[in-house]
Amino acid sequence: MKSLNISVISRETRGRHAMNRLRVQGIIPAVIYGRSGTRSLSVKDGDFRALLKTRGTGAAIVEVEDEHQKKMLATIAQIQKDAISGEYMHIDFKEIAQDEASVFAIPVVVRGESVGVKSENGTLEVLRHDISIRCLLRDIVDSIEVDVSDLHVGERIHVKNLPALKGIEYLGDPEVVVVTCSKPAEEEIETSVKEKTADAAASVVKES
Repeated sequence: MKSLNISVISRETRGRHAMNRLRVQGIIPAVIYGRSGTRSLSVKDGDFRALLKTRGTGAAIVEVEDEHQKKMLATIAQIQKDAISGEYMHIDFKEIAQDEASVFAIPVVVRGESVGVKSENGTLEVLRHDISIRCLLRDIVDSIEVDVSDLHVGERIHVKNLPALKGIEYLGDPEVVVVTCSKPAEEEIETSVKEKTADAAASVVKES
């Protein structure tokens, strides 16, 4: 997993108007919470955008350093962004303790070529692009690799089918579908038509 860093400044100001003034100055209001409590911070917009660019689409550990050179490890728990202007409104950092299991969202990486795609004219669909896990910092992984080589049309890979990894607990419903190999669109339409025809015929027989 990538390790990044960002400089922050402790923030005493509160309230909507005060935070709006910060944003006008190119500063994003933020908080960091965890074992050490909750602290209000401010982050330069340019620094945060640079961090996101370096992070890319994967998960990352962020070393947050304040004006007193105090450093804390954290993940980005939540980002509030204005949908129209693209302005970052608020950031939540979640502190990570080395000796305490934390929750992370880890990207899913598909490996191999599905036999359903290669030989059965199917379509591979990735329904979950990241998976929530709980683990210690030392056990964290960059991604969850899913081998789809043996996946036939009509088959699915659920959370419960993901590879067992040392020290990692998968969270959420184990029945959630991560990857599926679907029938070709034409076959789905044909199957739907046949089912409706069969239902209609059964209804006629029942009425008579």
